[in-house]
Amino acid sequence: MDENDLRRRARRTGFNVATLEKDYALTWLLSGIYWEDSKLRDILIFKGGTAIRKIYFPEWRLSEDMDFTIMQEVDPSELKQGFEQVFSSINKKSSIIYSFTSFNAGEHAIFADVQFLGPIGFKNKIAHDISLKEKMIEKPTRIKVKPEYEDIPEFEVLVYSPNEIMVEKLRSILQRGKARDYYDVWRLMKEKEFNPDKIRELFILKCQITGIEFNPELIFDENRLSEAKKFWTIALARLTKNLPDFESVVNDLRLMLDFIKVK
Repeated sequence: MDENDLRRRARRTGFNVATLEKDYALTWLLSGIYWEDSKLRDILIFKGGTAIRKIYFPEWRLSEDMDFTIMQEVDPSELKQGFEQVFSSINKKSSIIYSFTSFNAGEHAIFADVQFLGPIGFKNKIAHDISLKEKMIEKPTRIKVKPEYEDIPEFEVLVYSPNEIMVEKLRSILQRGKARDYYDVWRLMKEKEFNPDKIRELFILKCQITGIEFNPELIFDENRLSEAKKFWTIALARLTKNLPDFESVVNDLRLMLDFIKVK
C-alpha cells in the first residue's frame, strides 16, 4: 500500500492520514509477530484496546499502541532480538522500516517504543507495554485474523478472551481511570452480552491476584471522572468517527455496571 492508497482510504473513512498510517504499520507489526517463523508467536499474548479492534470488533476505535503479556519467562535481550527479526521479515514484504527508539526492561514490565517509517515518509512510533508477571484468569485463545488491509497476510494471534479484556479494563479504571478505559468498557457492554455474575466473579479475582482493593465505587469517583473527561476529546476524537458525549457514557455505565456493586 503506497501513500496514494492511504490517502484515498483516509478520505473514505474520515480518519487523519497519519493516524491511519499508524494503524496500518501497527497491523503489519502485529501480523509479523504471529507469523509461523516468528520467535514471538508462542511467547506474547495480545491484549488491551487494540486487541478489541484487531481481533474481536473491527469497527472499534483505532489504537496507537500495543499491549502484551509474556506467556513464559524470557530474557529481555532475546525478546528484543525476536522483535528485530520480525522487523526485518516485515520490511522484506512491505515498504515499512521498523526500529527501536527505546527498550526499557523493568521487574514487572517492558516499555518500548518502535519507530516506523511508512508510505507517507514521516517517522512515527508505536508504544509497546509488555507485562512480565501478569496472572491471567482465563486461558488465552488462538484466533485467525484477516486484516482489513489487503496487502497484509492472514495470521493466527494468541489473545486474551473478551472476559479477560473486560475485567482488565475495569481493573485499569480502578488504578488509573483513563478516558479510553471508560470508552472501551462502555462499548464492550453495548457490543457484547456478558454474563454479569461471571464478570463480577472474575473482576473480584483479578483484584485479588493483582493486590488491589475491590471497590467498584471508585469507577465513578469524581476525581477519576474529572480526569477522564478532561482528556475525553483529546484522547479519543481522532480515533473514532462518532465519539459519544462523556456524560452520556458515564450515565450508561452507571446502569450497565450496577451488577458489580458490593452486595
